[in-house]
Amino acid sequence: MGELPAVRITIRNFAVWRGGVLALTMSAIAVLCAWALQSHRAQHPATMWLALLLLAGAARLGVSLWRVVPVTLAFDGAGWFVWSADREADAPMAVEVQLCIDLGAWMLLRLLPSSHEAGARPRWLPAQFSPPEAQWHALRCAIYSSARQVRDDSARGAHVE
Repeated sequence: MGELPAVRITIRNFAVWRGGVLALTMSAIAVLCAWALQSHRAQHPATMWLALLLLAGAARLGVSLWRVVPVTLAFDGAGWFVWSADREADAPMAVEVQLCIDLGAWMLLRLLPSSHEAGARPRWLPAQFSPPEAQWHALRCAIYSSARQVRDDSARGAHVE
């Protein structure tokens, strides 16, 4: 297979992700508040406290999902690299990119560290279209092409053995 084209994109716009997180968090909080109120009226204190505990957990989860750090994602034709968009001096970290959800103008990517550096864990990256369109299209092409190349390479390795 020929060499894949390089691409570099900075992902800063998380409006769709944050809107979804806000909607789900507010829905969960509303349901848990209704459950706590119903439990209070029915004089079930244990159930009411459980609902309030879950409410605090839902709010905390919503806040943690809301925070997404802008990153620069780059593909050099052979591998993926990611680093903080706000700190360009940071060393890029080699990652494997897995496409989990693709809605055209919005994707959910899972970034798996290639090496097990100290504290390196998989992370989720919600990416949405923002101009220029050529960069978005190049990113999508690189994600699909690199995934196909990995599958082809692993299939060739299986035939060799």
